[in-house]
Amino acid sequence: MEIGHWRGQGALRAINGMGAVYPYAATWNYTGQPAAVVPAGFTDDGLPRSVMFAARPNDEATLISIAAQLEAERPWADRRPAV
Repeated sequence: MEIGHWRGQGALRAINGMGAVYPYAATWNYTGQPAAVVPAGFTDDGLPRSVMFAARPNDEATLISIAAQLEAERPWADRRPAV
């Protein structure tokens, strides 16, 4: 989806549309606050888990720092769920 897709659509239409594409981060995307969903380990069955972080407006640096710390503590890049 291109930048500005929801511009001028009205709040209700925009938030409903965003919720269909990325349901857990729609509110943060609409308000412009930085947010990220980061891998956070695996269940006992090997399925991936994640956590969502949201930061103050214009505070992407803290958000990225927290995500990097979590990845350092719980590496995930080389793990894949069983198919």
